[in-house]
Amino acid sequence: MSSLSLQDQALREIGKTIYNYQKLEKLLKTLIVHTNVFTIDGNAQEVFDDLRKSHSMQTLGNLVTRLFDTLYAPSKESPKHRGDSTFSLQIRTVFATEEGLEAHKEKLQSILLSRNTLIHQTLGDLDIHSPEACEALIKDLEAQNKAFTPVYMEFADTLAEFSDWARTIAENPDSHFANEQPTDDPEVIATKITHKSPRK
Repeated sequence: MSSLSLQDQALREIGKTIYNYQKLEKLLKTLIVHTNVFTIDGNAQEVFDDLRKSHSMQTLGNLVTRLFDTLYAPSKESPKHRGDSTFSLQIRTVFATEEGLEAHKEKLQSILLSRNTLIHQTLGDLDIHSPEACEALIKDLEAQNKAFTPVYMEFADTLAEFSDWARTIAENPDSHFANEQPTDDPEVIATKITHKSPRK
């Protein structure tokens, strides 16, 4: 049994939950930057830097929307010209069925809704001095964190897989490869990573 008062337990759970949502936001910013990188006759590092800047101030809602258009979708932004001067790097999660993809999107939207409701409504309406309100909030936030953990770990694992290939790119900048990394999720076929560098 916790020695903390209900009020302190609620405040601790609030802090933990907000921290988790911020961790997810930071992770998505890092991941999205690398999901769709193309440049023709340009500097790949400049493209990465521009992408980081453009996503640095994005909200979690915008990041989730962007994720649907990159990690979970066929590329809509590849250059029309594909020659020896093209640099490209893509990460894609491939689902076994359209239903699986839609269920995954709904899960992310649910997490986003929980986060927005907490920040924009629940906390403002909370009577922190009410034991009943604190108990209800603690129960709700514990459920949010339970739902959050597997989703966060999925993205963390995808980024970890990419990091290994990022080192390969750094060590062999002229490399060309396509890799499919299988997953334990029956709804997900693989995480695909493809890379093409300009030929000298």
